[in-house]
Amino acid sequence: TGYKEGDKWVYSYFVPQDGPGLVNLMGGKEAFTTRLDSALAGGQILFDNETVFHIPYLFNDAGSPDKTQQWVRTIMDTRYSATPGGLPGNDDLGSMSAWYVLSAMGIFPVCPGRPYYAIGNPVFDRIGIRLANGKKFVIRTERGWGKAIPNGQAGKSALHGKIGRGGRAAQISEDIYISALTVNHRPYHRLWIPHSLILRGGEMDFKMGSSPAEGWVDKRARTFPDETQGDAAITVSGSSVAKSRVEPNEQFWVRFTLHNSGSEGVKIVRLFAGGHEQARLNCFVASGATVVDSIGCRLYPVGEIQLRVDTLKELGLQVIAPAQEQPLSRQLMIGGLAFHSLIRKNAEQEVRFTARNIGGYPHHFVVPMILDDSLVRTDTLSLEPGEQKTLSAKLVAGSAGWKRIWVGNASATFKVYDTDTASLLLDLSTPVRAGDSLVRDRSGFSNDGEIRGGCSAENGRLLFGDCYIEVPGSSSLDQMGETITMMAWVKPEAAGRSGWGLVDLFSKGDNHVLQWAGGRSLTFFAGGWGRGDCTVDLPADWLGHWHHIAGVCDGSKLYVYIDGVLKGEANVEGRVNLSVSNRWNLGRNEEFPGERIFKGYMENVKVFAEPLSKEEIAESYKAEGLQGFKAGALHSW
Repeated sequence: TGYKEGDKWVYSYFVPQDGPGLVNLMGGKEAFTTRLDSALAGGQILFDNETVFHIPYLFNDAGSPDKTQQWVRTIMDTRYSATPGGLPGNDDLGSMSAWYVLSAMGIFPVCPGRPYYAIGNPVFDRIGIRLANGKKFVIRTERGWGKAIPNGQAGKSALHGKIGRGGRAAQISEDIYISALTVNHRPYHRLWIPHSLILRGGEMDFKMGSSPAEGWVDKRARTFPDETQGDAAITVSGSSVAKSRVEPNEQFWVRFTLHNSGSEGVKIVRLFAGGHEQARLNCFVASGATVVDSIGCRLYPVGEIQLRVDTLKELGLQVIAPAQEQPLSRQLMIGGLAFHSLIRKNAEQEVRFTARNIGGYPHHFVVPMILDDSLVRTDTLSLEPGEQKTLSAKLVAGSAGWKRIWVGNASATFKVYDTDTASLLLDLSTPVRAGDSLVRDRSGFSNDGEIRGGCSAENGRLLFGDCYIEVPGSSSLDQMGETITMMAWVKPEAAGRSGWGLVDLFSKGDNHVLQWAGGRSLTFFAGGWGRGDCTVDLPADWLGHWHHIAGVCDGSKLYVYIDGVLKGEANVEGRVNLSVSNRWNLGRNEEFPGERIFKGYMENVKVFAEPLSKEEIAESYKAEGLQGFKAGALHSW
């Protein structure tokens, strides 16, 4: 709750004011560099917003300036282009453009308010900065030459390569690593330059090579001058095992002692069994502290095995056969059962699961898959002790309704639908009483809404304002396709604040939203506001009366309905998968805690996986309207 323009990955690294401290808390320089490099390469962190501007420069704090140089250049080359829309995300008053220009100069202000620039990766061969005091600071770059290419095609980046003069062919270089740096003709060995030095005017000269070079950096001066925190210096000693004999899959603990003679930080302690890493633990140790900790472990093959904590002396342990032999079915553990919670009739359902041998000896296992009462598949597999395999199978359900699937001794249910209106994923409605904590989900998926802020009920209906409803995440609600229908009955009792006056009636983060804007219009978007929205005028009797609202996304278009009538439609920019992990909120938006608050009543809130048609929306309005919503009458419970 509360993440905005980022997620847990982005905000885990949002510590621009204390890079060295962040490095220490993430396990030290090597672990920090490996993890961040992997997160950027794997797409867990995408360069598309202000919240990640500083991230590629954090490698400097981990003693890996070559990774800063590599990622800054990669981002400039792959996330920017000299085309319309060639910026990664919204430019937001020029911020995305400014990041590029500063980074192309070879310097970047990592922490706002701090008068220092991190050293990065220059693109220009020469650039002059005319300062307000009348002086000039010139940055030059000397690099090897590559093949000549025509002007205007100098690489993926708009400014990549040599800026040719007089129409001559520009050159593109592979030399992206700093091999030497001078400021005012003197060797410069820091990974930052102060603003005060630039204000004096002068020259800064980069020499670039094709491979990483660290000799030019003074390792004692990697951090900014106002940072006094050094590295953590954590040692491990005194390992011991709690038991000398264990059965297969029995948990036991290995104890050890840690001492930190440096700055506070985290030590990633690794436990090895038979020479292979078996487990690891992140251990925080304050500066000057000594702590005792332990790692839990399970072993499988029967026999003698040697344990080792990091580089300490090995410890002997005996894995013994159970006193009473277990049947094969008890030695196979099925887990990770994954499938689509909702599929259309005759569509293919893919089921994935893991199978692990938790016994002490190799075995052949037979794994049946049963749909309702029918055997649909049998897998035979051989597993060594402790070995785990991931399997998948495809099946087709030829009839609608709730289905139960069994894989070994694990089971779960899913729903098969044959009409769009049967693709119901969520169906929340009161009555409620004062003190209630839940609103039951009538869809069959049991995604009950949790009342936050205390239940304020009037005549059996929840009065939103001081309270709201939040639906916990689940696979049935979080795994979507490219379509969705959201609908609800609402009776607004008070308008939003002046100006924008945004009121989120029904939302799943800032991704799928039915929103009352400025007291004048109803807006719907799905897949994020950035791909387009549909906004329509509100009826004159909006306040104080019941109205049926619906937003539909069919993948390429958005539609908004009020009281069963189509009020507007809009195209969206490209089809996207609507799966997101944000929680559904009624009367709020989890990305804006304390804001966009709806005051009034809300009933019959529904989410469908399919885009309902104009006729289906009208029929729903008509059927539910007969219950008395337009007249403000109560349900007949």
